Amino acid sequence: MTDCTASTVGRASSANGVGSARNGAHLIGPRPDTPLSRAAMACMGSRALRLGVKPRSWITAALVLLLSPAGGVSAEVSQAAMDHVYSMLKSDTSASDPTYFVDSYLLTLTTEQQLEIARTLSTDATTAYARYGALLLVRLKHADEAVAPAAHLLLTGGDINELFWSWRNFDDPCLTDSMTLHLGRYLLGEYRKLPGTEKRRAEDYLVSISDQARKFSVAHAQASLKSVEERLAQRGCPDLAGSERVRTADSDGR
Repeated sequence: MTDCTASTVGRASSANGVGSARNGAHLIGPRPDTPLSRAAMACMGSRALRLGVKPRSWITAALVLLLSPAGGVSAEVSQAAMDHVYSMLKSDTSASDPTYFVDSYLLTLTTEQQLEIARTLSTDATTAYARYGALLLVRLKHADEAVAPAAHLLLTGGDINELFWSWRNFDDPCLTDSMTLHLGRYLLGEYRKLPGTEKRRAEDYLVSISDQARKFSVAHAQASLKSVEERLAQRGCPDLAGSERVRTADSDGR
């Protein structure tokens, strides 16, 4: 069994003579002809598969690791790690997608650390960061935690089309309907407390779920969500991971 500890990858870096950019050394990729290099890349590949990251990110992940602080990684994400993520996200996007490099960096962290970063990003005031945080939560199998951030984006006028595009193309045929259902339930549960503009945005979303309703009503919204729920049940789809934490609407009128 491959040892996938942080020290394994670190030893692979040293064995291949890869210098740190902080020391001004020339950065090169790990040579694949040494056992430690193969072990390190196997770890990256294994983590990449679990997270749904494309294979082309594996080598980048290994290179990003070399720029990370040396030694073991604590259970909690340090401020330096969070700053590193924001630095990459704020980088010039004209030549590449900065989330590609963040994805690679996240492969060097534990699942708990990745979750902490995803949660922090999902509550960021910047729409693009919050949207990326929500995407990460889904990727990390905490789709239930992506419901509230997605609802906040929608209610504040943020573009969530990218979220649904991602969910439709995710390797889970049930995900789009599941997120549609729980997002609709969340909005319906909050509906009476929403101010005017946010209430109209919630109404527009809930009407869009229906194949028939052209005007919002609580009854129509509940019927539409019931149809989505039945469709999921017919396809044998499981509920969202950890969905007991998702707020749902009461069955009585709102």
